[in-house]
Amino acid sequence: VRVRVLCRRIEPQKLRDERNFDRNEVRQTIRDRKLQRKRSSLKGEVYDLISGLMSRDADLILRSVTEFRLMVSSDVETRPSLAHFIKSGVITRLLHLLRCWPNNQFQREGTTILTNIVCGVPEETHTIVNSGAITVLVSLLEAQDENVRVQSIWALGNIAGDCQRCRQLVFEHGVLEPITRQLEASMSYLARDTVTWTLWNILRDPPRPFIPVINSLVSVLKPYLRDLSEGIVSRVCWIIFYLCADGQISSIQSVIDCNILAELVTILEDRSSSTTTCISALRVIGTLTCGSDQQTQTVMDFPGLLDCLFLMLDNQPPDLLKETSWAMSNMAAGTPDQIQQILNHPMLSRLMTLAQSDDAALRKEVGWIIKNMTERGTCDQISFLISHGYIEALFKMWNDYGSTETILIEAACSVLHICQAKTNSIRFKLKSWCLDELKKRMDSPTEEISKQCRDLIQKFYPEELPPE
Repeated sequence: VRVRVLCRRIEPQKLRDERNFDRNEVRQTIRDRKLQRKRSSLKGEVYDLISGLMSRDADLILRSVTEFRLMVSSDVETRPSLAHFIKSGVITRLLHLLRCWPNNQFQREGTTILTNIVCGVPEETHTIVNSGAITVLVSLLEAQDENVRVQSIWALGNIAGDCQRCRQLVFEHGVLEPITRQLEASMSYLARDTVTWTLWNILRDPPRPFIPVINSLVSVLKPYLRDLSEGIVSRVCWIIFYLCADGQISSIQSVIDCNILAELVTILEDRSSSTTTCISALRVIGTLTCGSDQQTQTVMDFPGLLDCLFLMLDNQPPDLLKETSWAMSNMAAGTPDQIQQILNHPMLSRLMTLAQSDDAALRKEVGWIIKNMTERGTCDQISFLISHGYIEALFKMWNDYGSTETILIEAACSVLHICQAKTNSIRFKLKSWCLDELKKRMDSPTEEISKQCRDLIQKFYPEELPPE
């Protein structure tokens, strides 16, 4: 009798997957055991460390605080939980000694410990803050040792970067004045980098400082715009931007009075300046033109500034082109004389090329320039924009604006109103560009958009209004 033997089919890929899974399981088990042994060995060290910090022996305290610093500087997974030190009162003891014991070594180690803790999980940062660390760190900004001062500033920067509440607490403790004094002194690169980074963290969101503080800060920061480190230069530009980002005329005037424009123009004129640095400088320039008409005129009249914007529109990365266009759009929202300055400058010709870019965000920024000129431009100025194709280019961008397309409806209203008294050829051109776009948006799901388009057609082209 012949017996048929059924052979099991072997699937190589399945066997490989099972083998890899088993190997990974073994590795994870070994890793967990090592980690557990390390944590177990740390328990004894933690208790010795706590005892050392609680003692009255200065040498033992210094040895213990050094061990504490090494411990909190290690990997987050392997270091003991901060809860052990909180329950034992070590954090309170550490802050007390930092406040009362003017020992340079202890202050360096202690501030480094706080810096490492507050760059971890938010819960630990909040615990340190609630223990009164900000007050202690601010008092150490007057320490004799520069390393202690810089480390304290670093810790305050970490706290400010945690959340809005922590940032506001740091601000309310009056850190800006002592930090300003640090900026006035000669510092190493690391110190300059740390101090400017901390200021950037504190000021990037409200609240804003008072005008005297802004005056002091900008005056002290101005030389840093010539720093050899582009990272520091870029960060200083952003700090100055934050100081006047609220658009308040008084804040903007404080920055202008410090003659900061000369440094910004120098940055833009320097061909070696990075894209990041130029963008930050342009952000300051664009913000300074958000104030009064007089302040905008001061910026536009500054020697070489408009020529720098012209250079920024020539074969530059997209982000730089957008930032330049944004700054120009703020100038274009000015008086008729300021609009005429733009129309007379060669940079206007570059806008037509940018209006045909493949980058929708860039086209949108260029559209803002044209739209803003229609808001306060004279009849002759708008006729110039029509005859040179800028208004046509604006209406071709309609789809780029999405939910903000009401700005184009406003532009259409301004242009149509002004051009009623113009020649038939101009009115015909405008009708061919504008009417079709308005008709398309009459069926918009947004009732407000639909009504505005219908009202414009009813007012300027009643014979073209389709029946309801």
